[in-house]
Amino acid sequence: MLKAKKGNRVVRIPDEKKKEYQVLGYTISDMSGKVLYEPTDPKKEIESLKAQLDDMEKEKAELEEKLKEAETASGARMDLFNSIRNENEALKAENAGLKGKLAEASAYAENADKRIEELEEKLKEAPKVTKTAGTKKAEATDKAPDAGNKAGDKAKADK
Repeated sequence: MLKAKKGNRVVRIPDEKKKEYQVLGYTISDMSGKVLYEPTDPKKEIESLKAQLDDMEKEKAELEEKLKEAETASGARMDLFNSIRNENEALKAENAGLKGKLAEASAYAENADKRIEELEEKLKEAPKVTKTAGTKKAEATDKAPDAGNKAGDKAKADK
């Protein structure tokens, strides 16, 4: 058994008649008073739904604004990402060029070290210079050993 209430009227109804009384706008409750169904006033429901619609439209506008801000921020982030990627590629190219120059400089230094070793070997093999080798007289006698005698020989030949 159920209770059906509309205004001041309370009626006991069998469970099978619940739907009929709901259609007629009755509030249906069990015998202990627990409400099982409460009719809604269509005008109040329309007002309630309009208020919900207004709230949802405001929320939609706010979300669309946030979406625009997020897209703008995302675009800025993508620009930053692309510029960093381009800079990275440029640095990789520069790094490759510098590695090539480093290899070239290393080869040049190795060749220079070999040339230094060769010159040091030649220097060790060269005859040692005497103390007099640096003077002008010693250099003149090295170039023409009989230069001092020629003048004396002419004098002897004239006599």
